[in-house]
Amino acid sequence: MLRCMRVWFKSKAGLLGWLIYLSIDGRMLKHYRREIRNSSPSFMHKYGLKSDEETTDCSELLTSIISNVEPEADHRNAVVLHCGACYTVLSDTFEVCGEYKKLNSIICARVTKHVTIKEELGFQVQGPLTGCTYNALQCSGCFRCVGIILNSTTKHLSVLRSLCLLQKENISCYSFKTSSVIKASDVTFEPGTIRKSLDKLKQELDGILEHMVVIQRQLKGAKFSQDTTKELSLDIDH
Repeated sequence: MLRCMRVWFKSKAGLLGWLIYLSIDGRMLKHYRREIRNSSPSFMHKYGLKSDEETTDCSELLTSIISNVEPEADHRNAVVLHCGACYTVLSDTFEVCGEYKKLNSIICARVTKHVTIKEELGFQVQGPLTGCTYNALQCSGCFRCVGIILNSTTKHLSVLRSLCLLQKENISCYSFKTSSVIKASDVTFEPGTIRKSLDKLKQELDGILEHMVVIQRQLKGAKFSQDTTKELSLDIDH
């Protein structure tokens, strides 16, 4: 057991990486169900961009996401994102990081368990997502493609990796404030509180790491005590 603990604590980076995977990847992916039907995001071929424009837009998007921090969540202004065809709940504005207008998509940190990540890996060879790999996001209610999640991207789109891009033209929004349903294409989505969430997660990980370091020291102390006792016993026997 002590040998396993030495390997475990040998790399703090490895520990942090495992904790981040458990905290983020586990939360986001463990509830997704596999679906048999196939779907492909046809909207990816609609938009044409220049590389310079894409780079500038994504840089501005990254800046706005990181810099915009709301002090408190306003539940009165919350909006629920539904599938435009069957009204299955896909996400809400508390998970929205902003929108990418060039792709006409809402950027979400997480989606509900009613969104299925298709296993088939797609590769874009033309348009704004040239050179990017992605998985389609499918509504589990009507099996309609509602967006994509990018796996690997070119440098200027790196800010969008592992985030869910919901196509606005396939989404409807229910507003708690007005008790009405409107099209997502008629709504502008401001950057959310992702920076605040990341800071909170970092604090939690730092606390867990400190606790694990204390356990490591206690184990080392226990081992030293056992070795000393054994040596004394051997000396007495001789």
